Amino acid sequence: MAPPQSPKHIATAMHARLLALLVLGATLTTSAFCDNHDKTVYSLVAPTDGVTPGRPVEIQLAVLNPSPVETSVSLPPTLTARLVGMQKHWKVEVRSGLAAGNHAIAPGGFALVPLAFTLPAKAAGQLVFELDQPVPLRLVLPAAVQPVSPVPEEMSASRAPASMIEQRTAGKRLRNYFADNFAPYEPIYFLYGSQAPAAKFQVSFKYRLPLDDGWLVHKLPQMRGLHLAFTQRSLWDIRGESSPFYDSSYMPELLYQFAAREPDLSGTLTWLGWSGGVQHESNGKNGADSRSMNIAYARTAFALGDLDDWYLLVMPRARTYVGDRFDNPNIADYRGWGDLWLILGRNDGPALSLYGRIGRGFRHGAFQADLTVPTSAFSGSWASYLHIQYWSGYGESLLRYDRRTDSVRAGFSLLR
Repeated sequence: MAPPQSPKHIATAMHARLLALLVLGATLTTSAFCDNHDKTVYSLVAPTDGVTPGRPVEIQLAVLNPSPVETSVSLPPTLTARLVGMQKHWKVEVRSGLAAGNHAIAPGGFALVPLAFTLPAKAAGQLVFELDQPVPLRLVLPAAVQPVSPVPEEMSASRAPASMIEQRTAGKRLRNYFADNFAPYEPIYFLYGSQAPAAKFQVSFKYRLPLDDGWLVHKLPQMRGLHLAFTQRSLWDIRGESSPFYDSSYMPELLYQFAAREPDLSGTLTWLGWSGGVQHESNGKNGADSRSMNIAYARTAFALGDLDDWYLLVMPRARTYVGDRFDNPNIADYRGWGDLWLILGRNDGPALSLYGRIGRGFRHGAFQADLTVPTSAFSGSWASYLHIQYWSGYGESLLRYDRRTDSVRAGFSLLR
């Protein structure tokens, strides 16, 4: 459960761009307003990507205080704006990202307030966004791209070129079935150590089953949380003769995820949501080396601290075993009936993750510690983390789940 990005990160990333925008009159906004009383300057910042009818849009309200004294800004939770097209206009409800109350802006400082709304399903072409609060503002949005529609009768398949039909449908299929639905799941990493098996890696992803624009989600919006997931964790004897894989765990699962609605990311204690599902785990071998099991589990997550700064994530999970375990009948004695993740870190900084589980009778447990540091701390060219992992206990491999191992490995991770 990676911490979400916030307006604070957006403000930092756009600092130089915003100042150029406000001083030079930039091209991303079409209107700015200066209150003669407090000299506060308001401006709208367009989204960098195109907008799509029926989809959420987020723009930024830039508030600049050029005066030598502190000023403040306040907005209601929702505002009414207009979208003006070539032949039609719409009223839209805009959600403000500014909490209730007055918010101070230091002399010479600025603030970026996210404004979110949903583009009308029938909006297309060039659109002008008009806002009356806190002052009259106008913004030309990037051209709206209309979703693929059925081929008109006069351009039916019998008369339209095949390439035209393919071009209209291919993008929509790819977006709906892949780009919009695939996401990473568990940590993804590759590590190497001095003890055999020297290499350890994990890949993981999930796929959301319902389509956003499908009838099922329209009838039951909660179904958005239904996913298929797959995780593979392998121990690789990379230094051995012919570099064989020592053991791998293949873990397909069906799960449901529920994210808490608009959590207070800066609160003392924040509940992030819960998930539950059914998972199969197997090492893909046969005969005496075959290992497999099925579990049903439920997991929740809490955050202590500020998810935009330092935080502690607490993620307990309870599980039960389902079906036969004939090839590893006593695995519950080593895997136990639950586990716990503790993650102390910073969203854009280092993180220390601690994982633990205890087997039956508080014996045969396992402990894992992962330290990750963003490579951006050393170079801004790579989206990855330096990763050191320490393991001690039973069950690092499914094949030898009843043997204790200790190891230290280092490498990199793409998702932590």
